[in-house]
Amino acid sequence: MALAVALAAGAGCATIRHAREVQRGENALPGERTLKAAEIGLNSNSVLSLDEAVRLALAYHPAIAQASQSLAVAESRHREALAAYGPTANASAGYSKGSSNTEEDRSSSATKDSYSASLKADITLCDFGRTPAAARQAREQRLAALAALRSARNDVAFGARAAFLALGKAQELVQVAEEAARQYRSHLDQVKAFAAVGRRIRHDVTKAEVDLGNAELDLVNARSELSNARAALNRSLGLAEEPGCRIAISPASEPGRDVGRVDGPRSRAASRVGHAAGTGTGRLGGG
Repeated sequence: MALAVALAAGAGCATIRHAREVQRGENALPGERTLKAAEIGLNSNSVLSLDEAVRLALAYHPAIAQASQSLAVAESRHREALAAYGPTANASAGYSKGSSNTEEDRSSSATKDSYSASLKADITLCDFGRTPAAARQAREQRLAALAALRSARNDVAFGARAAFLALGKAQELVQVAEEAARQYRSHLDQVKAFAAVGRRIRHDVTKAEVDLGNAELDLVNARSELSNARAALNRSLGLAEEPGCRIAISPASEPGRDVGRVDGPRSRAASRVGHAAGTGTGRLGGG
């Protein structure tokens, strides 16, 4: 009896200790908390590929952890519902000790031990469809949880891929905006030089200054979009911080890449600068 009490107390203490450990955030499993970059091997020297980004997202994103735990709960409830078909057994044991003192003889030291034990087995023969209905409901809930996990994996993979490519696009647009600002700045210097010798009027200088201001504003917006795209990628990977790593985009992973296209961002930026240079603000080459 004492051994059973000791085992029950030990199991209860272990359960409480485990619950307290789970409540501490540092002991939570990956996916149940956002991770630091170092925990998944990312730093400022790392180069992240598209396949690696999708792999990390599937391994550490909180949505997948939540769906996985929901599936585990549904499977446990399904097993519990199926267990109702089987028999149940209950066993108990008891012990008591008493004396045989009487009113006439209260000094008697005689004692009597009493033992008891029972074993009971039950099996449900018919409950008018309650158990089969509960089992079917639990099975459908398990299938729904499994479908939810598959959907979460698809959504997370798509989100990571989209965020990765959006970051690559944002990086390209920053380079385009930087090049456009550089060209407009050079164009302004040329127009000022021509105006100094009387080959351009003040309107041309003002127009070139406005064009440069717009280009610099585009550069600020492009850099802001780059920061947003990097934050979106970090969220899609389940990260709590910015790892500062670089990304490697291959032509195969970026089907919409506009390298060599006459209507791409770089070509459009060059055409816009050339158009400004060939209109009222003058040509880049002068004359």
